[in-house]
Amino acid sequence: MFYTYAHYKPEGGLFYIGKGAKNRAYDMKMRNVYWKNVVAKYGHPIVEILANWKTEQEALDHEKLLISSFKDMGFKLANLTNGGEGVSGYKHTQKALEKMRGRTGEKSHMFGKPKSAVVKLKISQANIGKKQTEEFKKKISERFKGRIFSTEHLIKISSSLKGREFTKEHKDKIRITSQRLVKCDHCDKIGARIAMGRWHFNNCKFKDILK
Repeated sequence: MFYTYAHYKPEGGLFYIGKGAKNRAYDMKMRNVYWKNVVAKYGHPIVEILANWKTEQEALDHEKLLISSFKDMGFKLANLTNGGEGVSGYKHTQKALEKMRGRTGEKSHMFGKPKSAVVKLKISQANIGKKQTEEFKKKISERFKGRIFSTEHLIKISSSLKGREFTKEHKDKIRITSQRLVKCDHCDKIGARIAMGRWHFNNCKFKDILK
């Protein structure tokens, strides 16, 4: 059974229309940054189930109609789209997954494009409260295990961390990983990641010779 639902500010102002199943209407975690901003400002939303539907497509169509209608009436909704999207349980084909994997790194359409402060803030707010599973952490750890970073990459990391404040737990993790080996692009010298970044890379005697 699917349904369409609405979220209201505590004082009664409508600010979001959605479609869902099971407990989706009452889930306060997986929400967009605009929705989170409204809730942070006005408080926990009031939830109302608007209509029940036998099929998901009917719920999607109703969601789209409601969003369009309320926007026409002047309501400022926190919805990022016009609705009618996000089919539950949809799985990409293997071909589509391989295509998406091939768009990472330099092949990505966003490669080399700097993110604005606004975009960075939105990404940060969207990830507030999210906790990665142990399985996900293990996959990331395996992916980077033994990886040797380039000089340019380490300089970028160093620049991006200037001025940031870290918790004791975070500092301990950094300290543990500081001994990961890296290789200099200019002379192939291998050493501990932090020490190389601090003392060697910019001072390598082969740096200017190999340019």
